[in-house]
Amino acid sequence: MTDQNYAAIERALQRAATAKPLLVALDFDGTLAPLVDVPDDARMTAKARAAVEALAAAPQTTVALVSGRGLANLRQVSEADPKWWLIGSHGVELEGPANGGVVQVPTADPVERQALWDDFVAIAKAFPGAWVETKPWGAALHTRSLPADIEEEIRHKARAAITPYGERVTTRLGHGIIESSLQSQHKGDGIEALRQHLHPEATLFIGDDLTDEDAQAVLGPGDVGIRCGPGESMATYFLADVDAVADFLASVATLRSE
Repeated sequence: MTDQNYAAIERALQRAATAKPLLVALDFDGTLAPLVDVPDDARMTAKARAAVEALAAAPQTTVALVSGRGLANLRQVSEADPKWWLIGSHGVELEGPANGGVVQVPTADPVERQALWDDFVAIAKAFPGAWVETKPWGAALHTRSLPADIEEEIRHKARAAITPYGERVTTRLGHGIIESSLQSQHKGDGIEALRQHLHPEATLFIGDDLTDEDAQAVLGPGDVGIRCGPGESMATYFLADVDAVADFLASVATLRSE
């Protein structure tokens, strides 16, 4: 880390340490858990889990996981603590902690949703190694283990398949995935809904992917937006990888507990 980057992260650390109350909203895949070829195998690193648990226990601190995964799958792979909030399906699903909260699970038109599922399944069958994850709002076509040229061909076919849906479908690209949704919400919408419920003084958000830019976009001057890993981002601050995120979160938890 350069001296300039170190100074910037120190500023982010101090803001996150002093805001009361603070909402800590964290992407899961690639931010708390390393990216893996089989998404259901993803788990937080031990350091990341310890840091998130410490944050959840700190005074005036709320933790939320924010993911493109469906809520049920996010709950499974994150092994979520009952104290955490969960925002799934890019902001479509919002679940409060076990001690009280709200659950919002809009669903798509079942006929259109089945048609979208069928379109993506047909594409996946033509490319061994590709597979489809069905969700309440649409479908995700996974290509993470495939060569780049094959992945691009699959994306081309997926774009052609969803063209007839027009503006009724929102499509997002991520690490080894193309997702099409019959809901228009995004991660930023989920965070905004949660902030309206909690009224934090500041929000700390960390994400690693293109889909996390929707969350970065809703942050204000008093918030802290961090990009995990390389790439263009609206985030003000940057951390190198999952381990660096875990170390940063642990430092925030320590300072907020003093």
